[in-house]
Amino acid sequence: MPRDAETRNADEPEPARDPAGAILDALAEALAPHALNAPIIAAVSGGSDSTALLLALAEMRNVDPDTRAREVLVVTIDHDLRADSADDAVFVERLAARHGLTAETCVWRGDKPVAGLQAEARKARYAFLISEAERRWPGRQVLVLTAHTEDDQAETVLMRLARGSGPAGLAAMTPWRRLKSDSDVRLLRPFLTRTRDDLRAFVASKGETWRDDPSNENDAFERIRWRKLHATLSEAGLSSRALGTTARRMARAEAALQSATKDAFTRIRFDGHGGGFATVDAAPFAQLPDELAVRVLAHMLGAFGGSARAAELASIEALHVSLAQSITAFTAHRASLGGCLVATELTDDGVVTLSVFREPGRFPSQEVSLPTTGPLIWDARLSLTHSGDWPDGSLIRPLGSSRPADSCLHVADAAAPDCHLQAWPAIARATWPAVFGANGDLLAIAAPALLARCAPRETRGSPVISAQWLHSGQFQGPDDPGE
Repeated sequence: MPRDAETRNADEPEPARDPAGAILDALAEALAPHALNAPIIAAVSGGSDSTALLLALAEMRNVDPDTRAREVLVVTIDHDLRADSADDAVFVERLAARHGLTAETCVWRGDKPVAGLQAEARKARYAFLISEAERRWPGRQVLVLTAHTEDDQAETVLMRLARGSGPAGLAAMTPWRRLKSDSDVRLLRPFLTRTRDDLRAFVASKGETWRDDPSNENDAFERIRWRKLHATLSEAGLSSRALGTTARRMARAEAALQSATKDAFTRIRFDGHGGGFATVDAAPFAQLPDELAVRVLAHMLGAFGGSARAAELASIEALHVSLAQSITAFTAHRASLGGCLVATELTDDGVVTLSVFREPGRFPSQEVSLPTTGPLIWDARLSLTHSGDWPDGSLIRPLGSSRPADSCLHVADAAAPDCHLQAWPAIARATWPAVFGANGDLLAIAAPALLARCAPRETRGSPVISAQWLHSGQFQGPDDPGE
């Protein structure tokens, strides 16, 4: 077995290999860690890279019993951006049929954005792929394969370098990741250590061809501009292999930093209060290494900022500096960032506390109707479930300054005076979801599902509503590329 690319010098030539063998080996290695019976969706556009993916899957089905046992579906996305885009889809369907694979075309209809077209097209592609996986194989592990290459990885690293990205950004594309947190649809990239030339040689060895997308020559797109610089950069030493090696090493460093960040949350005694607000011990927070402190802040802003626009890394770094100064000087400090209010306060006994709240008045939508069935994702931070019969016209909106009456559901039981919202700061209560009647009367306050002692006070037949925090133990880093 050849040495892994990372064990060679970045500029050391790779031993000559049979193109077909190298591609099939890479595909087999990518599939091995996942369920043997997991169906496969291959995202194929008709370009050289994805054509190689289709041909490799078809060949593996002929020689490998495990792959033969899997269901394989080829999906092509017609972005409807060119007059001949439908021809690309027909090409893929015919190619798949010749090689014994089932193919399906999804069309991205409707108006297209003027700005950020490639990013929106990528979102649309993944949305189609996820939808197809969940529709065909609900509740199962599904493997979505794309044909990103070492050259694509190098371009991604260069784009992230230009933006000043940290380790997570420079780790670039991962060999595999989940596409959704609430399902087991997995994105696999088997060819991240293979070059575009490798894949084209493989296609040629099979006597096939591919269709070139004219947009791959369009300098209006950032990735294409970096792609055209590739030859010059390679001559200077920034080859695809060197940049790919950097990405793998950054991924390793990022994994270590994520582990250290989890440990840091324990050291600072993080409490998420069921998704209502966050508190940490300020003194140990101020003693964290700068990188871990910034990551902790980013996690909390992401978890409590809800549907607000995510804070930029530079802004989080500046906030960390001001908070550290405030904690060290034993002074109060308040800042607004990423949909959150971050505050340090000096208690009467001389202790500095650090809290993060969802900022009132920063909700894109103030009111939503109660769904008839199923949970409701509210403010991108809580999953609300309810049961029972609610009055017509009932709405969910932030509690605000409303005070619960004795008749209001989900008020803390007198036996647990610190339960539910009673002990929360007013700003945390103000941004918590509640149900209001058509006449504006407060009907119920959502009970935090994570706080067992806060089970709502129910009477027979009374409607109930509870809130499950979506971010419990699931945080994004400060430099998550969202690729």
